[in-house]
Amino acid sequence: MFVRLSPSLIRTALILVVATVVISMAGVLRWALSPVLTAARPWQAQVSTAAADDDDMLIDLRERLAATNARAALLAERVREYEEIADRLGGDDERDVAQRLADRILTRARIIARSDRPSRHFCEIDAGAVDGVRHGLAVISGWSLIGVVVGERSGTAVVRQIGDRDSRVPASLIVLDDQGQAIGEVLGVCAGIGERSRFELRFIEDRPGLEVVPGWEVVTAPGHAEVPAGLVLGQVEEAHRQEHDDHWLILVRPLRDPERIRTVLVLRSLLGG
Repeated sequence: MFVRLSPSLIRTALILVVATVVISMAGVLRWALSPVLTAARPWQAQVSTAAADDDDMLIDLRERLAATNARAALLAERVREYEEIADRLGGDDERDVAQRLADRILTRARIIARSDRPSRHFCEIDAGAVDGVRHGLAVISGWSLIGVVVGERSGTAVVRQIGDRDSRVPASLIVLDDQGQAIGEVLGVCAGIGERSRFELRFIEDRPGLEVVPGWEVVTAPGHAEVPAGLVLGQVEEAHRQEHDDHWLILVRPLRDPERIRTVLVLRSLLGG
């Protein structure tokens, strides 16, 4: 005796059979591929970590590009200032304009006297008010800052050298990587300690990853009305962390021996006169 099944019931039964076969095959495939999937997990983790590292590297590159663009913008502003001065001075010969520009912003002078008191370091130069020298202007030799004008007469001026015990100049410590490339700066203050050929770099806070190395350069930083940033102060001679403090003790030696300097330049304002 046979039972006649309806078409709908037959279709339902076929669907159930097919579903059972597919599920069974999926279980077999998962079992067969489980060693491969297990071996692939570390590779997947490495790919994820590499992607995160790539993101960090991209951010670092963008930060460096931003810093480079900022420096380029500053340089462009300086170029515009120089071009404005050149327009005021006139002249078609570039060398002539450059000489006039130098004459406008620099006053040449000779050192005619030096102080001999312990810890007090001043020098007198043979240029004064009639030459455009005034209080606060930077006095340089090459690219190195020698001191700052603290008094002037008609034909002479007194300069406090950076080694004087009362000398204070905003300074920047240039941080270098293992390849000697500049990667940043730390701001502090150049403070005279009464020695002609050595001074302290103060207020350099310790921070993770900072390891001050002898030979690093120290330059002037923004903050002084008449002393431009970027003039050379010297190189780190000694550096160590202070006990019971979160600051570094840094001694800096000038690149130029102030006792051997005979002529200097007084750096006047670019647009001031």
